[in-house]
Amino acid sequence: MKKKMMMTDLMKRYEAETGEKPKKKVLVMYSTKRYGWGREKNHLFYTNKFIKWVFSIVAQLLLENAQLEEQLRWRFGSENPEKEGDYLAKWSNYSDPINLVYKNGKWFMLEDESPELVSVRSPEYWIPIPPLGVKDEYSY
Repeated sequence: MKKKMMMTDLMKRYEAETGEKPKKKVLVMYSTKRYGWGREKNHLFYTNKFIKWVFSIVAQLLLENAQLEEQLRWRFGSENPEKEGDYLAKWSNYSDPINLVYKNGKWFMLEDESPELVSVRSPEYWIPIPPLGVKDEYSY
């Protein structure tokens, strides 16, 4: 009975990108006290290229994760944002963060009744608004 090699999604992706198989058959030599030298065919081992490819993907994902974690950390109000735009901000006397706009080096809040921006003091903490699909401790 012939065993069929199971392929993971990562192995399929490697094969599609490189055109090479992630595993190869190897002749294995072994020795036993009772029978002496012997050999077995068709042992499947991952290729060195496949292993290096997997480690490069892992390194890339770790770097992306570190960048995302840095982007989604609360910053002190003394640090001003590099870009203008919408941010979540909070002060110690408010329990929930609110949406503020950072423009021309100043913080503004959008009033509910009017479309005008109202100037507010700098928040104690701020964070960029997370990208869609990212859940944080304030997601409902």
